[in-house]
This record gives sequence, structure tokens and C-alpha cells, in this order.
Amino acid sequence: MADIRASMVQSNVQSCMQVTPATEPSVPKDQQHLQAFCKCTSEGYVNGISDAELGAMIAGAGSAKGAKTPTQRLHESIAQCKKKFGY
Repeated sequence: MADIRASMVQSNVQSCMQVTPATEPSVPKDQQHLQAFCKCTSEGYVNGISDAELGAMIAGAGSAKGAKTPTQRLHESIAQCKKKFGY
């Protein structure tokens, strides 16, 4: 599963770097800050997903019962990374 997680982090970082300037105005827009913030956010998001949920996502099924939604988890990761970097 590690390879899948790594590729998910990588693709999330790419998407994050495109949308962050519009969605998170407090994050500096230079590439270095954006990349650090997005890597933090993406790793927090991807590593917060259990293997069962990951398998369900890959299979196209819903997330595990009682689990946080991807959106909730993403918002938590963004909040934690903003706090970590002081944005």
C-alpha cells in the first residue's frame, strides 16, 4: 500500500499547489512555501486514511462506516498544517 500512498500524496500535492492560492489566501504564494504546505496537507490527509478505506476508495466504494469524510479529513489536515507553519 505504501506505493499507492506515495502516489496519492504526489498527485494531491500537485492539485493542492494549483488551488491553494485561491482557497487559502494566508499561505504565501511562492513555490517553496506552497510546496511545503501542500506536502504537509497531503501527507496528513493520505496518512489519515486506513488501509481498508484506501482499498474502498481504489475499488470505488464508499469509505468505511463511521469514518470521517475525505472533505472533513482534508480540512483537518489544512488546519493542522496552517497551525504548524503559522499561516
